[in-house]
Amino acid sequence: MQNILNEFNHVVLIDSQILSAPETFFPDTSKKWKEINLSHLSCLPPDELRDKWASETAGSASDEILILKNFDEAYHSEPVKELITAVIKEGQQPFISSVDWQGFRALEKDPVFASHLRFAIADARSGYCSEKSILVIGATSLLGGSFMRIFPERFKTVRGTGYSKADQFGYDRLDVTQESSVKTYFENHAHPDVMIYVSGEANADKAENEQEAAYALNAEAVSILHKHCPDTKFVYISTEYVFDGKSAPHTSESSPNPINYYGRTKLEGEWLALKLFDRSICLRLGALYGYNGASDKKTTVTKMLRAFEADQDLKVDEQQIKHPIYLDDVAATLIKLLEQDVSGIFQANGAIGYNKVQMAQIAAECWNETAKTQYRGKIEGFIETGGCPKPVNTFMLNVDTPCSFREGLSDTLRAMTGSENCRTEQAHA
Repeated sequence: MQNILNEFNHVVLIDSQILSAPETFFPDTSKKWKEINLSHLSCLPPDELRDKWASETAGSASDEILILKNFDEAYHSEPVKELITAVIKEGQQPFISSVDWQGFRALEKDPVFASHLRFAIADARSGYCSEKSILVIGATSLLGGSFMRIFPERFKTVRGTGYSKADQFGYDRLDVTQESSVKTYFENHAHPDVMIYVSGEANADKAENEQEAAYALNAEAVSILHKHCPDTKFVYISTEYVFDGKSAPHTSESSPNPINYYGRTKLEGEWLALKLFDRSICLRLGALYGYNGASDKKTTVTKMLRAFEADQDLKVDEQQIKHPIYLDDVAATLIKLLEQDVSGIFQANGAIGYNKVQMAQIAAECWNETAKTQYRGKIEGFIETGGCPKPVNTFMLNVDTPCSFREGLSDTLRAMTGSENCRTEQAHA
């Protein structure tokens, strides 16, 4: 949360008691606190509202953080919305506020205003996770690998399944597209408290060309899993590709309109998860990056970093806008959602969008700062053609703001190069 405040100058915490004791949430900050009650401002005419705000904040030092109480007034009052938006754009006065889950959903109904806000889920530490068993379906995937690396720190037991690479990682072998395989598995293993479905066809072009297989993995498997393990909290990992990318920012209530077969199968997988399982979670994600170990599936970012290592020129698409999210942040967000015991559709992606040329430029800067060699190649952009249609800009309203792309890249590089203070490379267990 401190990182969000440092980068964006404000944070809106979801389901938090921070307003009663902010120093317990930010014990290391040297900043002072000043409380402002928005309920005292919301009833004022616009001119008086601005004057009142000016008088309330008069004399506030640049290192002083405003604690905005009764933030729910922001979604009842247009003048208050305009005031807060102006404060954010000016970026001079940091503030912290909080809402409950109902308040967050209410703010989502105004996506333009909500897109200016940086939300963060409070880490409840309710003890929910420490008593729960987790089953990660698709643990050999990039995201599944991060769950298997991080979750044992918080959950009572963590098991993983895979298919073609299951033996390589020491996981249970399970073919989710074959009902007989699923039936046998759950006859021989205890049903988990939480099942996280990470399996699926994530390559949009491959899904377009192999539609039957993509549907079986992304949608039909959800029904099979429910039939043989209905008594679990089910988490379905979804995608930004359920949107057409024409009307960002997208909220959890925005109308999906996938423009390729991959997006359509993931949307149906969401629908099945929400319909069949009690209190399920669908978590839509942006482009993933990060590092678990040498066996990771290649991502756009790791391909860039390997090109820098070889001093090769890069030619990348410059049209599609990506909102990359760090693997470890996805794991942290999901842990907090489970701790809060919520259900429904949630979204997490990078707060700032980049095309791949911009991503490569930032990655090159991080490489030059972290690696022992300097990248001297060229980075060129082009408009990618061929393959299935892909949405241009699918920015989604975040339930939990991840770290910046630069920060996540630096961490990824330290892990890849074995630098000091990096995260543990791999803990598949």
